[in-house]
Amino acid sequence: MPKLLLACTLATMAAAANAAAQPILGVPDLARLPEGLSDLRAIDGLSWVSCDVVEIAAFEDRSHVRCANGRGEGTASQPPDYIAVDIRANAGLAAALVTAGTRARTGRTPLYALIHNNPRNNPPGCDAGNCRGAMGFVVE
Repeated sequence: MPKLLLACTLATMAAAANAAAQPILGVPDLARLPEGLSDLRAIDGLSWVSCDVVEIAAFEDRSHVRCANGRGEGTASQPPDYIAVDIRANAGLAAALVTAGTRARTGRTPLYALIHNNPRNNPPGCDAGNCRGAMGFVVE
């Protein structure tokens, strides 16, 4: 058992050292982010995207926004077609998405979203081919 613990500890330390060498994700130039959010690293599996909101919706299982500038599942420079939050798992964040999306659309300003790159983190009803789950938003 001690050998396994030592191996796990060494693997964790190696992963942490590798993570420290990863470049910091690019944050949209105009976004003023809460302290600490701009320090998320690529290894965290998250990306900041800028969404031009054209639709805001809430369903039984999720809320989402549709991005006019979306491209399928999204790329490094383009958001996905849809950005969503699981209502059952995080009702407060799902409500915040509706509020922020409405503000972005009516104010004609981008919605900056911190999205999961991996579709396994998508909420129910969020298709892997055109949607990504989110964990944060900024609207100026």
